[in-house]
Amino acid sequence: MGKMDVLLKSYLGDARRYADLWNGGLFCGRQIVKAEELEEIPPILVHANQKEVLEKQRDLVMKQNGAGQRFAVFVVESQKTVDYRMPARVMLEEILEYSRQIKRIMKGNEIADKMYKKGQGASVYRNEGERLYQFKESDRICPVVTLVVYWGERGWTGILKNNGKKWNGGEGMCKAMDEWYDDAIAEGKEKGKIEAKIEAIYELLEEYGEVPKNLKELIDSQKNMEILTKWHKLAARLDGVDAFYDAITQ
Repeated sequence: MGKMDVLLKSYLGDARRYADLWNGGLFCGRQIVKAEELEEIPPILVHANQKEVLEKQRDLVMKQNGAGQRFAVFVVESQKTVDYRMPARVMLEEILEYSRQIKRIMKGNEIADKMYKKGQGASVYRNEGERLYQFKESDRICPVVTLVVYWGERGWTGILKNNGKKWNGGEGMCKAMDEWYDDAIAEGKEKGKIEAKIEAIYELLEEYGEVPKNLKELIDSQKNMEILTKWHKLAARLDGVDAFYDAITQ
């Protein structure tokens, strides 16, 4: 890594500057990325199989967390010279990051399933597809976004899109990123509401005694907010755990 690369990495390593770069470069000045929600993570990606080991070194990577939810992984690549492979290079790095996230989720599911088989914890998988691939419908991977910072003396002459055409981004990119970010926030809020509703149901049922394992599995697997709201009303109205179970399984 050259001296200028080191200096730029050091400069952008400040979370405030990193947030400013993304807000100015991708969100048209809107303060979407917040410095206090950023955390630097290791830039090295490794993918290994029986035939080869692939390692990629990114320049600077930070993840954003907010309201208890991890929203995105933001990657900055620094370039002094034009790399005509850049779109393919970025895609490869992003694929490796998604693969890393998926493997981590699968490993967590595998551990949870082993604990369940030992009689500890709730059931992990709801169907054969989830069990086969160790990845649940409710599992989520975080979007990965890469921004290339080019600081060469001449203008960038490489392609900006993988179909070979140049593209200047502008308002279209800002709108697309805004929509993606709004969707991520909405999904995080909806997940929080579902978890809160399930907890509220448990609080009511536990007034009557211990909630059996099979009923916990049924409640935990339900992600439809309308059904959970109906169950919450039933738990408040009925006079016992057995009556509640009978009502929701009819």
